[in-house]
Amino acid sequence: DLTTSLLIEADTGVTLAPMQVHVKTGDAVHSTAEHPPAHDDHHLDQLEPTMDEVAQWELPRRVVHVIDREADSLGRLRSWHAKGHLFLVRCDDRRVRCEGRSVLLSELNDELDSQCEYADAGKALYHGKKVQRQVAEKTVTLYRPHSEVIDGEKKAVTGEPIEVRTVFVRLVDADGWILAEWTLLTNVPADQANASDVGRWYYFRWRIESFFKLLKSHGQELEYWQQESGEAITKRLLMASMACVLVKQLEASESASAIKFRRHLIRLSGRRMKRGVEFTGPALLAGYGIHLTMLDFLIETEMTTDELRQLEKAALSEVRLV
Repeated sequence: DLTTSLLIEADTGVTLAPMQVHVKTGDAVHSTAEHPPAHDDHHLDQLEPTMDEVAQWELPRRVVHVIDREADSLGRLRSWHAKGHLFLVRCDDRRVRCEGRSVLLSELNDELDSQCEYADAGKALYHGKKVQRQVAEKTVTLYRPHSEVIDGEKKAVTGEPIEVRTVFVRLVDADGWILAEWTLLTNVPADQANASDVGRWYYFRWRIESFFKLLKSHGQELEYWQQESGEAITKRLLMASMACVLVKQLEASESASAIKFRRHLIRLSGRRMKRGVEFTGPALLAGYGIHLTMLDFLIETEMTTDELRQLEKAALSEVRLV
């Protein structure tokens, strides 16, 4: 069972580094954390210790923890908020207090839509096509009891009300049809990030999906590794993770040298691209592996290209004689 926290640059969406990695095997947890999670911890229980540890790193910017709908738990949100952690979580419909009344988030969304409160917030890709991203927001209070397991029994717990921002995001095509929409809860102050920023951050969250895709079926083929111990898998995983991060950074760069290097890697990979597609992450990763092998050979043997050609010519001439 693999849990990864990926660090993303807020302004550009560029992948910076795997922030923390936990690998749970049958009898142990191999982790980059100073205090690894317990073996019986659910992966959602690993979130708060990660937040606590990251808060001690004295990073130059505040970290906002962007998490998918699985973490839509009022008890967890209350705990994170009480500790001063900034979060952005996709949520389901829930009842909240807004402007002195109890209302469902879906009802707030309908009201904002009918009042034409949605504003354009830039373009986004939807199944490879550019569409319009629109956002709207409301400040709400989460006040209802949350569930906790106490002494083996699930009980309702009354917690402190917390004030958060609800940001509604939707993708719209050229004809105005809604293609996708989601509801986000965040405690990031409005003076630090507007609704457009918040919506873009959640859009960036999908970087971790493409990161795992490179690790698994379309790159490093993690599920076919032959290591026999969790420790060996974890060590290799850390190296593979950094290779995937490097490829994600190379994908995002528009510098002249990056463009030239991408073309070089695509040639080495031997992969054919679809019409109009200059590169893909898996092809760049495959080409980079060949590039490193080639450099290692040239450095170790200290052979020049002329010497390699002469070696090839001599070997092939002897093969023909035989």
